[in-house]
Amino acid sequence: MRLVCVMWSSQIATLNQALRRLPWVRASLYSTRALESDPAKAAEALERMGQADMVLLYRSTEPFWENLDSALRELARSRPVICLSHDPSFWALSSAAPA
Repeated sequence: MRLVCVMWSSQIATLNQALRRLPWVRASLYSTRALESDPAKAAEALERMGQADMVLLYRSTEPFWENLDSALRELARSRPVICLSHDPSFWALSSAAPA
């Protein structure tokens, strides 16, 4: 399974450690800090999301998210997107079935 994750830097390390126990998951991990500071990295992440089987996000308030939101809504039509956030309004980006 191909997984693309965008999380805070502090969460990436823990997620990466957990993914080592799941050899069947090929993950591309991106920190929000990297995407905020490098628009090319954000474009790369979005391209990988288009090839992924599932997308996992921790949506926050950095400005780069506004550039990704419409593309994420489109991606959510064809693959599971799980969007976590401290702000429940961002959870609406999720498309994965709760079951």
